[in-house]
Amino acid sequence: MTSITDTNGGLCGAPLNTQATPHTCACRQALLQTLKTRKPLKEHLVRCTRLPDGEKVEVVNTRLLYDSENRFMGIVIVIRDVTRLTKLEDALSERQRFGNIIGKSDAMQKVYSLLRQISDTDVNVLITGESGAGKELIAEALHFGSARRDGPLVKVNCAALSDNLLQSELMGHVRGAFTGAINNRKGRIQAAEGGTLFLDEIGDISHQMQRQLLRFLESKEYEKVGESLTRKADVRVVTATNCDLREKIRQGAFREDLYYRLIAIVFELPPLRERTEDIPLLCNHFIRNFKSDKPKHVSNLTGAVERKLMAYPWPGNVRELKNTVEYACTVCPGELIHEDDLPRYFISALADVPVPKGSKYKADASEKDAILKALDKVDWNKAKAARTLGMGRATLYNKLKRYGIENRKAD
Repeated sequence: MTSITDTNGGLCGAPLNTQATPHTCACRQALLQTLKTRKPLKEHLVRCTRLPDGEKVEVVNTRLLYDSENRFMGIVIVIRDVTRLTKLEDALSERQRFGNIIGKSDAMQKVYSLLRQISDTDVNVLITGESGAGKELIAEALHFGSARRDGPLVKVNCAALSDNLLQSELMGHVRGAFTGAINNRKGRIQAAEGGTLFLDEIGDISHQMQRQLLRFLESKEYEKVGESLTRKADVRVVTATNCDLREKIRQGAFREDLYYRLIAIVFELPPLRERTEDIPLLCNHFIRNFKSDKPKHVSNLTGAVERKLMAYPWPGNVRELKNTVEYACTVCPGELIHEDDLPRYFISALADVPVPKGSKYKADASEKDAILKALDKVDWNKAKAARTLGMGRATLYNKLKRYGIENRKAD
């Protein structure tokens, strides 16, 4: 569907004997385009702005008229107002994602709400959650939703660096500070000036680094390794961990005063097994992204695979789901992913996973019957049927194709 935007908000009944200008009504532009090309327009999306009651969204279709001798007679234009439907779809899309974070579950709605509430603040944030749950995506959303969005987002994986390397990475060093320091080096704190510093796996740093980080959080001051000059930094600090910091405090492995510096705001990301209703949404997202990068035609999962994926406990969380779907897309020979397309280790694990009964993800035949009933109830208006079923139109179209439902009858 192509799109034309009206920046003037003119009326579609304006005369056609004028040249199109930047201020010409978008609907009239569609009509003029049909006159020029002598080709009908189908499902053109028109956004009319600067109207007294706000933006108006319309779908425009045109058709050419010919007499019995095939002489051109004129054009029929049909304009359908889809403003309300577009707003509903936009609202639904907003509830299903926040930036690159995907999910429509109640748990994710709470995460989205907290993200919106603190988007304009500059407080320190601690993100907790299991490995692969999406902590880095939360850090990105915090940065790009804040007033620091134009500044840098600098990421450091604290668990991947030894104590000495981590100090040099964060603070920087001067030439001659240690063996191998042949040049001055800017640290990650300095690189994040005016932006956000994301420290992942903060629970794995040593006591020495904990002391230095505490000082930095309290005063925003630091010194490069091998230098006595005290520097100041304008940096927001976001940290993340997959371990229980309170338990580490009880064990004497983490400073309590540092802990309280980190937890001005705490994001607790739920594991994927606690928000299984997000799995179909995530799978569709991964499939679309895979299709955009590879010349493949995979469009969806079979109902059996979807039910298995929703029953699996996902110890690796969203990262494991993404890897599983991308593997299946790579080896899948057709449009639908079947169980045989899943990784071998996963198929073995699925053999021990019971499929829940009585849930809304029932046998394909039951789902097909539910779709047919919904379509009959709304006189086969697919947009209304999708809303009735609680799914997006794209999802409904994929299921119609999967079950062979065409026009008003199923095969």
